[in-house]
Amino acid sequence: MNVDDLMDSWVWFWPIVNEGAMRFGGSIVSGIRSEDRNEMVGGHPESRHVVGLAADIEFLPDTDGNASRRCWLCFDWLKTHGLR
Repeated sequence: MNVDDLMDSWVWFWPIVNEGAMRFGGSIVSGIRSEDRNEMVGGHPESRHVVGLAADIEFLPDTDGNASRRCWLCFDWLKTHGLR
């Protein structure tokens, strides 16, 4: 992927991820990783984190006490917006 394609992908990807996380009460805890950091955390060598096109979102229990449900709702919402 060349730099222009990568930047175009970031412009599309990150606003959707940010909105999904906020909409369902999550926090992005990992995004872009260097190859060294990716290896250190046990990431796949071809992880999309290395090019900045992956995100880990954490959902902590809040007043509803159901982080898992909000995680799945967010995942479904992200899929309807073109992410997988």
